Amino acid sequence: MKRMNKGKNSTGKYITNEEIEYIIKNMNMPQFTVLDFGKFIQENNKDLWDMLTNKYTNKYYSAYSYLSQRLIRYSKEKGSLLEVINSYKISLLQFVMCLTTLFNC
Repeated sequence: MKRMNKGKNSTGKYITNEEIEYIIKNMNMPQFTVLDFGKFIQENNKDLWDMLTNKYTNKYYSAYSYLSQRLIRYSKEKGSLLEVINSYKISLLQFVMCLTTLFNC
């Protein structure tokens, strides 16, 4: 897989929709995880993987975090090859209620 961009492109994305579709089609997996997606990039486009790991290597965010968020955004676009992924976030109140129930407070 050749890499045309050396960083963010005109859309502000490090990986374009076309690159995501190329990877999905060439993985030959009906279902995959972000780890599978990342491994494919590692094995087939070392330059892209190195750029992502250099950009996103810190305590709070990684290359896998970026790929996860990018795949979620891509899945919600019209004509996406992926099914829509619903991100589930809980509110602070729900979190406190879970802790309260867990610790019988």
